[in-house]
Amino acid sequence: DVGASHIVYHALALADEPESESPLLFEAGSLAGLAERAERLGLTIVVENTTPAYPGPEALSAVPLSLRGLVHRIGSESLGLCLDLGHAHIAAELRHTAIELLVEPVLDVVALFHVHDNFGARWRPTGEERGVDPLKLDLHLPPGRGSLPWERVAPLLAEHHAPLVLE
Repeated sequence: DVGASHIVYHALALADEPESESPLLFEAGSLAGLAERAERLGLTIVVENTTPAYPGPEALSAVPLSLRGLVHRIGSESLGLCLDLGHAHIAAELRHTAIELLVEPVLDVVALFHVHDNFGARWRPTGEERGVDPLKLDLHLPPGRGSLPWERVAPLLAEHHAPLVLE
């Protein structure tokens, strides 16, 4: 009724552990049913990568490649990935890797980008990890106001067809 083309879905924030299997299967089944309805309505459901929190086990929903697998398993034209670049920036730093290594492998299923900045995982200079509430990491700053390496990420966005939503 409001003319939306995309609906953002936040995946379950569950760790890759045996007790997560049943809820994850239920989630996939529910998304498959919703994707069928979205096809009839001409909508796209986009599964957003969530903000990682630490300490604690990494949630599968914070790993873009895991969400790509979910999208591929369901196999609907009305289901894609909402790649949240601010969340990916935090996840990359927690993994001590470059954000491009999280972004590039999932671009084939990206249907929407959430664009915002933050200061990443904010490691202490000593390398000591400290627990930080995800709300204190996920600041949703304007691009260029944090430490996300836009000079390396922007070319990937420019080559892609998905819409950008400034958060």
